[in-house]
Amino acid sequence: MDPRDYVDAEGMPIRLHLLSDAAASALQSLEIDVVGGNATRTKYKLVDRGAAVERAMKHLGLFERDNNQGANAVGQLLAEIHLAGSRIPVKAVRK
Repeated sequence: MDPRDYVDAEGMPIRLHLLSDAAASALQSLEIDVVGGNATRTKYKLVDRGAAVERAMKHLGLFERDNNQGANAVGQLLAEIHLAGSRIPVKAVRK
């Protein structure tokens, strides 16, 4: 995410309900501390998308130790989609 999505032109935090859908969906947490008087400190914690991608890759068996499993699973899925009428060409799956 672009940090500029969370502040206005003067560098002040944009209110939560005014954030774009993309900016709001990337937030894991938001912390607002009152520093003194009317001054506040806003902390944004963004979702770790790298960890989500890694978990998805593990689930699909796409890491090196699972390459055969992942390739076969993905190949079989593509073959089934093709047999169901997709016009996307796929190679035959070897077993």
